[in-house]
Amino acid sequence: MNRTATAPTLAPQLLAALNDPQRLQIVGALAGGANRADLAALVGEKALAGHLKRLASCGLVTDPDGEPALDLTAFATAQQGVQTLRIAARGPAPLERPDINALFEDGLVRTLPVKPAARDALLEWIAERFFTRGSWTEGEVNAVLGTVVIDHATVRRFLIDQGRLRRSADGSAYARP
Repeated sequence: MNRTATAPTLAPQLLAALNDPQRLQIVGALAGGANRADLAALVGEKALAGHLKRLASCGLVTDPDGEPALDLTAFATAQQGVQTLRIAARGPAPLERPDINALFEDGLVRTLPVKPAARDALLEWIAERFFTRGSWTEGEVNAVLGTVVIDHATVRRFLIDQGRLRRSADGSAYARP
């Protein structure tokens, strides 16, 4: 599986990989026991190489350069990732403050409060959505923030600047302090 394909971001990658008629044919043929020669006859060797690499990037195919095989465990990993996002999206109960509750429209914060106290309270509430587990990729952080706010980049920056979220020096990982 591609190292960038983590559980919470895998479902969209799987769907994107399968959103191509030829790749879908390849997956169907592999499920039916097809070998590389069968697949090449189906879509052509040149196209096959690119499609197999794409399917391998999200863990659906093993050995894309040799004899490819279907690996359906990617679906289980994606399902776990979706469940993680659902848990994160539920997060703590909404604040019992009218000024914060008023920021939510259709379940999302559309604008950040101008008043620092209200903004800090909102940011702390959002920060609680990050579990105490090791680290998160930027895609995972964006996915969780996207369940709460419209502008995830600005909120991510506020969380980092205020020390509610740490980012690794190379920017590849995020964690609660």
